[in-house]
Amino acid sequence: TITQEDSTAANAAAHQKDSAEHDESEAPLIKPISSSSIKRLVAGQAITDLSSSVKELVDNAIDAGATRISIKLYNQGLECIELIDNGNGVLKSSRPYMAQRHATSKLRQLEDIYTGACAPTLGFRGEALFCLANLSRSLKVSTRTVEDESLGESFCFDTQGELIADSIVPTPRSVGTTVSVIGLMESLPVRRVDMCKRIKAQNMKLMKLLQGYAILCMGVQFTFTDVATTTAAKNKKTVVRLATSDSSKTMEARVASVLGTKYLAGLTRIELDLQSAVNDNNNDSVEAEKNHGNHMEKWSMSGLISHSPTSPNPGNARDMQFFSINGRPVDLPSVSRVIGDVWRTFDPSIEGSGGGSKRSGRRPACVLAFTLPASMYDVNLAPDKREVMFTEETLIIGCIRDGLMKVWSEQSEGKFRANEVEKRSAVAKAANPVAKLSVTQEPSTQNEEHSSRAEESVVCDD
Repeated sequence: TITQEDSTAANAAAHQKDSAEHDESEAPLIKPISSSSIKRLVAGQAITDLSSSVKELVDNAIDAGATRISIKLYNQGLECIELIDNGNGVLKSSRPYMAQRHATSKLRQLEDIYTGACAPTLGFRGEALFCLANLSRSLKVSTRTVEDESLGESFCFDTQGELIADSIVPTPRSVGTTVSVIGLMESLPVRRVDMCKRIKAQNMKLMKLLQGYAILCMGVQFTFTDVATTTAAKNKKTVVRLATSDSSKTMEARVASVLGTKYLAGLTRIELDLQSAVNDNNNDSVEAEKNHGNHMEKWSMSGLISHSPTSPNPGNARDMQFFSINGRPVDLPSVSRVIGDVWRTFDPSIEGSGGGSKRSGRRPACVLAFTLPASMYDVNLAPDKREVMFTEETLIIGCIRDGLMKVWSEQSEGKFRANEVEKRSAVAKAANPVAKLSVTQEPSTQNEEHSSRAEESVVCDD
């Protein structure tokens, strides 16, 4: 009996061992990534550097109805990024969800992007504050709405986007929102080291981005300052790098304020009707936009572009290019390419032909605003929403090419006529407008060539 029991126990043990080895050999190689790792991976895609961080905050402020936006960088953004707006603020019931992933008030279903339901808003993914909370040491928010009495609230979010309950503090402030991002990229050591090494280049990139917003977002007054807080500085210094006035209500006035009157003098007004491209699109969703109040829109491209290189007044505008679609600043390489192609057909500095052609180092400057049905373009290509795809790019590019040929041909044939841009430039020079700032500022930096170098600015004692 003892022998049989021992044998049975031995067989059971052997079977158990074989089963364990079999299970181990069949363990799946594909396993779900941990939620914390997923959040960090996603955050690192949406927020890549200093300019993308500020862009997301600016988009949120504009979507909240802000007419004044102040961006402050402490120690060039390495210590803290602070954005203050006078928008609608955030309701108490919505505050716990501000930094939750894919939580937004702007989008309910994907189709809203293409039917015009959320087209007026710059953001719709609901991931900006979540990503900033995940990648920074601390994310602090202060907000107040008109429904609040005299006090707003300030509170912080942890790295998972959860509101920290014991951080809520009543705060006296005006209606609007302030977001402070402290220690950006500290959760990704390699990104942080790279950011510290290339902080000057990242500031120059941010400056170009904000110049585009300041020119193209006509109803918003921008102020961009850098506060020096390093121990090397004897006193805290504030550098005013960009400022616009609420009196600048036209594109010409904005360009003169942001890029200078010399830049404006090198540009001419251009207006193109894109209705034919919209009609040829034959897209039923264009009709659907009528339900969202867009049926009165004129589909067009309008703005400023360099004079023809052979015109009597070619100007000397730097080759900076800014584009927007329905108020959204974007990058349009296809449009930039066709502008350059047409420009080269008029440029006398290009010699030879065929394989011996020589390209000019010059490139036309432009500030162009497109008004199009939401169904004719797609901004949902990249997290930063700067890249855009046209549904009928060939039609749109064809309209632009024909319009440019007409404008520059008239100038090249001696038909160039004085335009409103030159008149406004002359008035701007005489008036020498300077945006009113909360800190002392030398007027020359606002209207001259300070935008060509990010370091050229005005320094004021705090």
